[in-house]
Amino acid sequence: MVEDAAARFYEQPDTRRHKAIEAAVATVTGAEGQAAERKRLETIDRRREQDLKAATSFKPGGPEAITSDKLSQLESRLNALSPDARQQPAWFRHNEPVRRLGYGDVVTSAESGTRPLVVVNPAYFSRSLPPTAMQLVSVDVDNFESRVKSGDTTLQARIPLTAFEQIDWRALAALLK
Repeated sequence: MVEDAAARFYEQPDTRRHKAIEAAVATVTGAEGQAAERKRLETIDRRREQDLKAATSFKPGGPEAITSDKLSQLESRLNALSPDARQQPAWFRHNEPVRRLGYGDVVTSAESGTRPLVVVNPAYFSRSLPPTAMQLVSVDVDNFESRVKSGDTTLQARIPLTAFEQIDWRALAALLK
């Protein structure tokens, strides 16, 4: 489950996080500046850890638990598919009259009232890169930002916005080059 993996992630010291902090500290000049930057980054790291642990502590019947249950159901359906069915495109059928993603069903073939779940433009991606190379990052935080600004303090609203605000955009851009 998602919460188990997230909890295990922070059970052990992560040298990658420590190295990232030290690399960022090294870009600051002066011992005092470095100490202040290290303290700031360690505070952010601790807050991320606390937020992740809090996010993985689902309250029964809460929105996070409902989402986790839905994810488990979808994973079970995916695991039950035959290898041939897994190779087929997935389609989404809305349950009328509601037109939100949570109110529909993923189906395996085009039927009346369905649309492709994912449509990829192969010309957008570079074939010269390995399949594991990151070539696209999509971030949409408008909904979360407006919810937080209107006073929503739920983890469902705060975590995506917090993650967006704390992304190291320079490091991400370097991965995409």
